[in-house]
Amino acid sequence: RRFAEAKGWTVAGEYVDNDRSATSGARRPEFERLLEDHPPRIVVWHIDRLVRLTHDLERVIDLGVNVHAVEAGHVDLSNPAGRAVAKTITAWSQYETEQKAVRQRAANDQRAAAGLPYAAQRAFGFESDGMTVRDAEADELRDAAAGVLRGVSLSAIVRDLNERGVKTATGRTWKTTTLKAALLSPRNAGMRRHRGEVIGKAAWPAILDEQTATAVHAILTDPARSRKGPPLRYLLSLSLIHIS
Repeated sequence: RRFAEAKGWTVAGEYVDNDRSATSGARRPEFERLLEDHPPRIVVWHIDRLVRLTHDLERVIDLGVNVHAVEAGHVDLSNPAGRAVAKTITAWSQYETEQKAVRQRAANDQRAAAGLPYAAQRAFGFESDGMTVRDAEADELRDAAAGVLRGVSLSAIVRDLNERGVKTATGRTWKTTTLKAALLSPRNAGMRRHRGEVIGKAAWPAILDEQTATAVHAILTDPARSRKGPPLRYLLSLSLIHIS
């Protein structure tokens, strides 16, 4: 705004796409509105805040307007030289993004090989470091697993969790889908999953023993669970209860 004021321009519209990546190719509503409004000029902090993919740059070029970047200067898209500069800036932005993705994949591969967790969203039952068990939540997982083995429905377990005010790792109420995903996670059995496959033991402690985790997995992934009719009885669950 200070830049526009110094130039004597009037700000006629503001377009903000918060938390929307310009590199993923996903639709950015405000970027689309900008193109539809066809402004006489565009002011941005830096060119890579406007576009980071060549495809999007071509759409801006089609507008035939000038782009003024506070940190990168004036890019005149009406002439070949200006378009070449813009394409160069965008190409390097795309290159840096792709290189970052390559480095991130390599880092994830190394962490997986070492049995370490990703630095991502906290999982229910564990602290933010992904290594330390959060005892109260771990107990909830064990109780839920025991309930599944006794033949209790996921909906009943979810209802109990919500009635007692137990929240998910993201602070939300439970649904059957989120509980099922939590119970089926190999993480609970101390196993490391990478790129959709279990690759071995993890560096963190297990919440569920292997026998319980295997039995819960067999029950929750049984195709017969989706059929209509009276509740199913599982011999495996009965035998495990007898053993305990």
